[in-house]
Amino acid sequence: MSVTIGQVLATLGIDEASASVYQNGEYAVIQRDPQPGEEGILIGANVKLILVNMDYDPNDLSATLNYSDTMIYINGSLAGKISKSSGFSYYAPWQAGDDNDWFMPGDESPFAYWIFDGEQISPPVFASEQVVPVQVALTSPAPLTVDWTFTCQDLTSPSLISAEPISQKVARLTYSEAMATTGTGSALLASAYTITRQNVDPEAGVTLEVESVTEVSNSSGTQFDLTFNWEQTPGCQYQVDVATTVTDIAGNPIQ
Repeated sequence: MSVTIGQVLATLGIDEASASVYQNGEYAVIQRDPQPGEEGILIGANVKLILVNMDYDPNDLSATLNYSDTMIYINGSLAGKISKSSGFSYYAPWQAGDDNDWFMPGDESPFAYWIFDGEQISPPVFASEQVVPVQVALTSPAPLTVDWTFTCQDLTSPSLISAEPISQKVARLTYSEAMATTGTGSALLASAYTITRQNVDPEAGVTLEVESVTEVSNSSGTQFDLTFNWEQTPGCQYQVDVATTVTDIAGNPIQ
């Protein structure tokens, strides 16, 4: 029995563009969650995917359900395997759902599929902004290897790296990452900055205002120029304090 991949994916309700298909059309690995290239994935997210047997025949299960272990690697480590043989036997450590982990849309549908859910193994815990590789390796009846990556959410607070004078009325700030430029966390708000004169009496300790803030072009949101309505005094030091309401583009407040 044979069907086209388009028919199978349409029945599953999955876009064909999201599937990686073995060349003879017998098996398909469908990336589900996270999708390849997806960003902002929760640190504790689970990797899920579906393995489809395109030649499933409900009248000849012993012939169509025999294949070797499909190994699932997440972040370079073996996370589990999908393993079936005749009679629907399966092997730990993975489980997913009801009915002995056997998923079948119905005898009228000419394919079978298995769901891998990382939550059933152990919830992976990744690092902030980590690019996580996933690999699915089917060894039999013929090799099939599918690789993709996703990127975890940004949970790292930004920091102010430096403040350098550009002119007597302008100082340039450099942050560790791209900063928000809209909303209450915007790095463009002049009210978010406090300038304090440091070491020249009698004005040491005097607080000075920032007139305006502009983003430096081609800085990828990491540099901002503070403009003053007063002039910096040569030899005088000025401390720049940034309000904790200022955030990076992911919403993490500055430290």
